[in-house]
Amino acid sequence: MVGGTCCLSGMETIIEQKTGIATYKPSNPLFVTPLGIALNCTQEAM
Repeated sequence: MVGGTCCLSGMETIIEQKTGIATYKPSNPLFVTPLGIALNCTQEAM
């Protein structure tokens, strides 16, 4: 999981219960989305 919503306590547990899929979130979930966008833009520019 990534992004601001998953910063809510226990969000990964709720998602896992609803989907039945093992769910994890990184220690800094807010940074994953902007880093992914930046990486994608870099690949397009090359």
